[in-house]
Amino acid sequence: MYEIWTDGACLGNPGPGGWAFVMLRYGRLQMELSNYNEHTTNNTMEYQAIFEGLRKTPEKSRIRIVSDSRLCINSLSSWWKNWELNGWLTRQKEPVKNREVIEKIVHLQRRRSVSYHWVKGHGSARWNIHADRLACAAARGRAYRRVHDVMSLS
Repeated sequence: MYEIWTDGACLGNPGPGGWAFVMLRYGRLQMELSNYNEHTTNNTMEYQAIFEGLRKTPEKSRIRIVSDSRLCINSLSSWWKNWELNGWLTRQKEPVKNREVIEKIVHLQRRRSVSYHWVKGHGSARWNIHADRLACAAARGRAYRRVHDVMSLS
């Protein structure tokens, strides 16, 4: 079982942004990764963090995504199904924002067992705080990569 804690940050919205994820496997820290985008939104960065975390997991694995974004959790756990049926339009007949990355995530989650869980942002959840710090640093241009135990990722 993988657990991926994600966060997206933006300095201005839109503006310079960063995404980050922290991956645990069976409760052990496996990987931390973040990166920068010079012009983006916080929601785009949160989706990107989820995408980047998922693509680091093997197919058929069980994954628990933890995010402080209700938008991302709702859209990736249920809304996307109706959007796909409706030609990627919202109930208001507007194009779905962040469609490209959402479709990439949906493609990955169809090959994995993924559950989404919300956590209060800037609360007391250790890994949410850590992902937030990494995403904020990335938004300021300081990307980060650390793999803790490469052999157990496969």
